[in-house]
Amino acid sequence: MEYHFCGLVSSDLQEVRKFLAECLDEVQKYIKSEDLLFDLRLVVNELVINGALHGNDLRKSKYVNLIIDISDMTIEVKVRDEGDGIDYCFEEYDHTNLIPTGRGLVLVGGLVDELDVDNNVIRALMKIG
Repeated sequence: MEYHFCGLVSSDLQEVRKFLAECLDEVQKYIKSEDLLFDLRLVVNELVINGALHGNDLRKSKYVNLIIDISDMTIEVKVRDEGDGIDYCFEEYDHTNLIPTGRGLVLVGGLVDELDVDNNVIRALMKIG
């Protein structure tokens, strides 16, 4: 099984929601496990919305790029925004802090097998099986 999705969406939250619904409706045809599909939906939603909200400051003139590659062994998700990027350290996140920034990436990190943050590109890898 091989599947490749590549799409681009404006940083307008209504457009993002529509884009994500269409993308994930297509992707679900290639994933048999409901648990894996649930996790993938959460990961993709979190990363794309973060890109639009935090990376692009909801500027409709800026875009978020989403790539999803599915093979027999892995699902790879890459999200790129047009922002300045972040320098994020997972070890420094304090879950007792009530500031709402950073929690999404920690959540994504708990659902995937690998998570790499490189400025304005985030790569998440999920192993299948």
